[in-house]
Amino acid sequence: MQEFHTLIDIYKPLLLSDIDSFHWSFALPINRGKHRNADPDLKRISTQCAYVNTFLILILS
Repeated sequence: MQEFHTLIDIYKPLLLSDIDSFHWSFALPINRGKHRNADPDLKRISTQCAYVNTFLILILS
């Protein structure tokens, strides 16, 4: 996830805010929701964050 932030930050600086904010807002929720035993709410949030990342890749390419 840090590599993703770095690539986006090179193309559009501060689009995803600083790395610490990105970690708390996107990377952490995505990683928490990937576990098999994750709470359904964590899985939903994880999926939503992943969609945002996918959308950014599509619009910036």
